Amino acid sequence: MASSADPRLTPRGRSKVSPQSRGNEEELKRLLGRSMSAGGQPAAGAPHDRNVRVASPRPAPGAEAAAAPRGEPELPFEGWPSPAGAAPAPGEHLLDAWHATYSTALAISQLRKRSDPAKIAMEAVLADDDRQQVTATTEFPWRCICYLVITAQDGSHWVGSGWFADARTVVTAGHCVFLHGAGGWARQLEVYPGRSGAAMPFGPVVSGDLHSVSRWTQEQDADFDYGAVRLAGAVPVGSLGYAARADAELQNVSANVYGYPADKPPGTLWGSFRQLSQVRQRTLVYNVSTYGGQSGCPVFLKQGEDRTVVGIHNYGDLSGNSATRITDDVYDDIQAWMASSP
Repeated sequence: MASSADPRLTPRGRSKVSPQSRGNEEELKRLLGRSMSAGGQPAAGAPHDRNVRVASPRPAPGAEAAAAPRGEPELPFEGWPSPAGAAPAPGEHLLDAWHATYSTALAISQLRKRSDPAKIAMEAVLADDDRQQVTATTEFPWRCICYLVITAQDGSHWVGSGWFADARTVVTAGHCVFLHGAGGWARQLEVYPGRSGAAMPFGPVVSGDLHSVSRWTQEQDADFDYGAVRLAGAVPVGSLGYAARADAELQNVSANVYGYPADKPPGTLWGSFRQLSQVRQRTLVYNVSTYGGQSGCPVFLKQGEDRTVVGIHNYGDLSGNSATRITDDVYDDIQAWMASSP
């Protein structure tokens, strides 16, 4: 793990910030018109100083915080959700890409046979599960969050989540692009921006141009479990802002965590809002319920109309779910991937 003196970690009192974008509204209207006329489903597309950016092969196309937590929820609390609608439809029980790296072949085989995937979470649904469903997924910022279907090199299929950092770059967990137990680099990712069940207004968009860092691909270091997929063309849904915040800026702050959990109807967007419980050097911990399928989703702060991603969700435990923190080096990696040529 990097030392606290590592110059690439966010120093106290300073932030790196990339602002959000609402995208191309005229192009969105055109896409939505086409989507509705097609029934909602348009046709497709080492030590820290040794951590380097890597890409898939190219043949494939300290201040005192205020007493009250800062940050605003994206959705108001509307009561505890009913469990009646929590079962995915038969035949679409894909596992989170987490399993392709961390589960044994026997465990995966047994999990795939289960008819009730609500008992196979590797991320924690807490006792007071207050997740709310988002149905207006064509609106900003929800259309910037993506449902991912991942095809591994061995032909297996997995699910995850991601978010747009710019019109061609979707950030996600490293284990969604490089699957240690399924052949390494994924063969391709299908990206569904703003999916809501059977409605897929802006996708799928398909790409095999994948990126991560060597500490994940070579060493499977969970502190560096982040990556991205680059799309061949721009998708005009807009993008979320993101920032490397100093420790003091993340103390006593509440964050939104929204993605595509597999314990809910397939392809539906859910999330909640709670205070960060721990701010660590490379991770953020929070007591927001999450579930397999949400790997790679954004952990973001809302202030007025501005949204800023500060973490990339990837792990869970009953003691707290967690994200890769966007530090200076993670921020720089995202910027470099955005500038890379296809």
